[in-house]
Amino acid sequence: MPRAHGDTLISVETNEAAGGIARLLSQDNELIRSAALRAYTVLASDADVREALRTALTDQDPDIRSDAMERLVTLARPEDVSTLMASLEGDPVREVKLAAIQALSNIDGRDSIALLRKLVLSKSENSIAWEDEGSDWDDWLDVQIAAIAALGQMGATEAIEDILAARADEFAQDLDVVAFEAFCKMGPNGIGALLGILRDERDSDFRRAATAIASASVEALSPHIDALLRSKDPDVRIIALNALPPDDSRVEQLALSDPSSDVRKRALRHAGKINAKLIEEVLSDPDENVQAEALLLLDGKISSHLHEVLVENMLLWLRHAGANLATAAASALPCFAPDRSKAPLLELIADTERPLEARVEAVKALAEITPPISSDSYADILTNPAQQVRVAALKQLSRYAETDDRLATNTIAVAISGALVQTSAAAQRNSEDDQYDVAMPKGEDGPLRIRITREGDIVEGENADRESTLQKIISAGESAVEEAPNAEAEDTPEERPAKRLKRKPVEGPMDVAPSLQLDSIRICGTVVNGKIKEAILNKACDGKDEIRQAVWSAIAKWPREENYSDEVLVAAKSAMTDTIPIVRQAAFGVLAKTDIPAECLKQALGDEDALVRTEAVARLSAKAALDFMADSAPPVRRAAIARIVADKNLELAKTAASLLLKAEHVDTLGDLFKVSKDARLTSIANISKLESGKQLLVLLEALAKSA
Repeated sequence: MPRAHGDTLISVETNEAAGGIARLLSQDNELIRSAALRAYTVLASDADVREALRTALTDQDPDIRSDAMERLVTLARPEDVSTLMASLEGDPVREVKLAAIQALSNIDGRDSIALLRKLVLSKSENSIAWEDEGSDWDDWLDVQIAAIAALGQMGATEAIEDILAARADEFAQDLDVVAFEAFCKMGPNGIGALLGILRDERDSDFRRAATAIASASVEALSPHIDALLRSKDPDVRIIALNALPPDDSRVEQLALSDPSSDVRKRALRHAGKINAKLIEEVLSDPDENVQAEALLLLDGKISSHLHEVLVENMLLWLRHAGANLATAAASALPCFAPDRSKAPLLELIADTERPLEARVEAVKALAEITPPISSDSYADILTNPAQQVRVAALKQLSRYAETDDRLATNTIAVAISGALVQTSAAAQRNSEDDQYDVAMPKGEDGPLRIRITREGDIVEGENADRESTLQKIISAGESAVEEAPNAEAEDTPEERPAKRLKRKPVEGPMDVAPSLQLDSIRICGTVVNGKIKEAILNKACDGKDEIRQAVWSAIAKWPREENYSDEVLVAAKSAMTDTIPIVRQAAFGVLAKTDIPAECLKQALGDEDALVRTEAVARLSAKAALDFMADSAPPVRRAAIARIVADKNLELAKTAASLLLKAEHVDTLGDLFKVSKDARLTSIANISKLESGKQLLVLLEALAKSA
């Protein structure tokens, strides 16, 4: 019966093939010998591989010995301890020693503890071989670190004093990180050593020790919890807190009275899910961050006598609290007061003096109000000066558009056209007829007056043709709004010029339309809605690279249809000549969902960009894919392999292997061997027919990579 070895299926045929590779293990050429060893570890059984690796540990070539030991790290068994120790002591190569130590650690080779302790303290040159006698100690320093890590992994508490002595050596390297990690793995005794360092050492050592203790197991920490809780350092107390069960009385005490707000917050988070009373008590904490944590943990549950007081406080927090508490209040308010949430949340969203994260959260919270609010509230937000706020509103509007909400659909469509610019920076409603007022430049004729009614209809102003359609609006606004320079963006407390260099959440009135246009395409471009798809398609040839890229990324995600409209297909064919590779790739992907025209496939196959060629090759027949075995780009070759393997044609797979071998594409040949056992076995069987030693090396390396 076949059995698994790594990711390769070991079978009778594979073992026979491994026999052919085994004969190369004694080749005079060390390059062939080394490559054969790597290939053999993929093909042979575990027992045969271990035997070959142990033999290779005595090879005259140090690179082969290093390769053998590195592979033995994962295959070593307890019975290999003596072999590993012999290499550790007698092989002078540093890489061999490091891999041997790792292998000993993996198999818990406790017989090696005495030897490893010696290596922690010195080179022990009288009993251990090193490459260059009298050289600097760099080789030993790496081995010393590896030995400490291995002793920690094996829980060798008898080595604690050795490690402390090595760390205390005034001429020693910095061993803190590896030593402290080793102590954490040595159970309570190791933690005891770290506590001594916490008491006695300087700040940098203290921080490293505290960081290490945080990774220790609960079992190791348990005997020392009280000592950790007495620490003056909040981070150390948090370590102890995390090791306590949530219902431990000490957790509640920390949440209520610890001098550090961070500890109180962590303690509340630890116990709050099972202690509702504690949450209510902590709501009065003097620190806003702790209050915010409590508010988020309430989950709608609170005593009736506190409900009204809490709601009033949340309304105040929306207006006056810092970022964390205001954000938590915005998130929680719809849960506690759904009928009183809309106006305060909209007020917060519009107030540019308030923290940006709180305003963004308020947009999201509007969706939690019951009964749901109408889409006009989100449409109003689209002229907000903060981009993050507009993006949050667009995400909500897209959900309305998916249900064919007329106002949401038309608002998004006009935004995609680049025409959605309020005549007032404050984005006020027209109080007379309750409509959105939108201005769009139209060539030299001045701004076109556009209105979107509360019912979602798009109409033009009083002096314009009232029978205009969305297509007219979009066509008139092909170059609707020019981007204003960043310097015109209005200054608010959240967005001063210095910050604007890094991000641009706040924009002036003339900046909003182009930014909103791009965000609308990216967020709403995949909504399955006729008007939105029409608006997207009208920007397919936009003069701005980023617009075309966003548009075609959206179109490529549209659901496959039996028949695309002529406009889509014509636009896709045109986009195949775009200067941006991503646009060409997306356009080809659209065409590939239909009966792709032969000229478009040919054009894509010859595209200078590898991603476009990759998409095209995936549409070829298996036989035609053979022509791309010599392509310069690995993704293209892999796509060709996928087509050939999917065809399940043995002869084509063999031909592909031969072509890749001649082209010396090691990685791709290895990819083929991973998915085609027949190609792998045939290639091995033809080793004797290879034309050059270079091809033999390529084949062996590909076999090694096929694991």
